[in-house]
This record gives sequence, structure tokens and C-alpha cells, in this order.
Amino acid sequence: MTEVAAQPLSAVVPPWRVGLIGLHRQGWHLIERCLSDGPFQIIKAAGDMVCLADVACGIEEIITSPDIDVAWITYPIALHSDSLPPDLIERLLARGKHVVVEAPLSLSVMEADRLLAIARQHRRHLLVHSPRHADEAIRKALAAVNCDELGAVLAAKWISWSYAITPAAESARHAGAERQAEGLCVVLIRQLTHALDQLVQLIPVAPLRVFAVGDIFQTEASCYSPTLTAWIEFINGAQAEVDIRLNSPAPLHTGWVIHSERGGYADDRRFTLAADGEVFDSPVTPIGPAVDDLVSLAEALRDQTSFSQTPTQTLAVVQLLEAFSKSADSPLRKR
Repeated sequence: MTEVAAQPLSAVVPPWRVGLIGLHRQGWHLIERCLSDGPFQIIKAAGDMVCLADVACGIEEIITSPDIDVAWITYPIALHSDSLPPDLIERLLARGKHVVVEAPLSLSVMEADRLLAIARQHRRHLLVHSPRHADEAIRKALAAVNCDELGAVLAAKWISWSYAITPAAESARHAGAERQAEGLCVVLIRQLTHALDQLVQLIPVAPLRVFAVGDIFQTEASCYSPTLTAWIEFINGAQAEVDIRLNSPAPLHTGWVIHSERGGYADDRRFTLAADGEVFDSPVTPIGPAVDDLVSLAEALRDQTSFSQTPTQTLAVVQLLEAFSKSADSPLRKR
């Protein structure tokens, strides 16, 4: 029997024809990735059409075009609701198009359930693109905690400190304080969403209680501080902490630090407790090879059996985001 080398997805099946909505950084990044042969082909784009006259169109054309299989909204619609038609996702699904949105899907569990129900009704996929869902760092952490050697996860911590504040002079010249605060708020929620998307893979059980301190939703730009510390306790007793600061001139990014029953994980290394009290550490190899996120999305879109299935990880992230937003926006934090 002669073995035949596996062909790339684009050579086996035709690419998905994409209508792109939004041409800021993420939109241009997606265009660059789709220039070579791949599972997606951008045939129409709505947004700033500086260099895309051949595919330029408006949102209405993407909604109604019979030539588009997938509408890809290249920024989190949950955080930019004022810049798009309020019923955009519903109209796209009703027109027979699959929809891909950038994480997060929503900040409300009720709204996420409603949108997913509409997708099932029209037998179309509503997928969330989480670009850090399968980073090498999270795959190494999963490789460490999924082996029997360490036992159950007892605690997990993730710290991301960086500097993301526009200097005052530039802020005054290019954007008002309100616009600056809005932009930092979006960055904060996006970072939190990426952390939670990884956390629900590490601890795939329901949360028992959550608490957050910070400003997920800014109240006044003049006093907005782009920081958030969130704690989660899960029903199995495990605890997690996420600490994000966008005002730190001394950057610190820990990745996941994990404490388990018989050891732990940090900085790409597994730590095991020996019977004599010695701590043995060894490097961790990721579980399997890296999978291209676009290829994974393309394969998910071709799955005709999953329209009625609940995307548990997507809803778990939304559930935590909603709980954090209510906690962080409570009167207890106002000064």
C-alpha cells in the first residue's frame, strides 16, 4: 500500500469566502494571513478602504451578498456596540452566513445564550476567535497539569503588568481623555478574556464565587485606572487569581503559575515533590504540535453536527466576565 502525503486543507476543499467587517489592526493582520493559500479567502471588506478598492464595500453588502460564506467581525462586537448595527449578528445569521467574532462574544450570559440560540435556529455557526487559546505557553501548562504526576490543581495565578497609557501630550493631541479611557478599557477586557479563556481549560469546573477590584467599565476618564485583580473559587475548592495592570513601567508577565496536590508548574517547568521532601523540576513539552487557529476555525465551520451543542468554554468565559464586571463596578470600589 502506497502512502500519500497529507495535502493542506486549502488543496482538499475550497476556502471559505469571507466578508471582513473592520479594518483596524486585527483586520489588517487577518488580511495578511489570508494572502497566501489558506482556509479563508477575503472577497469583501467593510471599513477604511485605503488600499482595498478591489474588495471595498459596505456592511449592508456583506449582509446581503450571496457570495459570502462567513462574516468575520474583526473586533469584539461586545465592546464596540455603538459602531455597528445593533442587530448585525442576527441579520448575518438570518442570511445564511456563519459568523466569527473576536473574543469576547458578550459580557452578558443572557445575550450570549440568545445569540447562540439564533445561530442554532438558522443552522449556522457563531464562533469566537480567541487568538491566544492555544499558545505554546498554555499548551505547556496543560501538559503539566493533565499528567497524573501532579494531581489536581489547587491554585493558579496569572500576572500581566505593562505600560499602555498614551502620554498626556499625545492624548491631548490625538484623542480626548474619554476616548483614551475607552481604548484602555477595551485592552483591559481583552487581556482578561484571554486569561479566562486559558483558565477554563486549566480548571474546567464551574465557579463557586468571584470577586474583582478595578475598573472594567470606566466611570470618569479623569480617574480611570486601567487595573484589575480578580479572584475565583471553583466548586472543587481550586482558586485562581488574575492580576492585570496597564500602568506599570516595569513589565511583568508570569504566564500561569500553578500549585497542585503533589507539585506545581511555572516558567515552562514542572515541579514534583518527592517522598523525601526534595523538589524535582523538569522541562515541559507541549501537548501535540501547534495547530493554526485559522485551520481550527475552518474545520469547526465544516462540522455540520455541532449547531445544537453548547460551546461550554465560550459561555464559561462570558459567565466569569459578567460576574467580574458586576463585582468591579460595585459601590464598594468607588471613592
